[in-house]
Amino acid sequence: MVRITDKSDDFYSDAQPVVHELGRGTKTFDIGGLPAGTKRITFYVSCAPDSHYEVTMGKTFAGPCERIVGNSGGIPLDGGGDAHVTVKLPAQTQFWLVGIPDED
Repeated sequence: MVRITDKSDDFYSDAQPVVHELGRGTKTFDIGGLPAGTKRITFYVSCAPDSHYEVTMGKTFAGPCERIVGNSGGIPLDGGGDAHVTVKLPAQTQFWLVGIPDED
């Protein structure tokens, strides 16, 4: 997840993440304390060993993942208040999931 904090990288963001979780397999996380004006959350996933993930928060996006983040996806919030996000990977696959709030 170093790419998110590297100012020279296309994935750079100075926003505080609302999700920053390490896990294995399929997990669901509560997302609370969203900043006012948040319209969507952009998720970044890295994993080991290389695999394929799904991220669901009302809507779903999926893609390949590896140790270095190669893509991201934004999911719009479907209302106000707290939210829940599920990341789905094979049972023995370790992951980092980072979610950045977005006002656009």
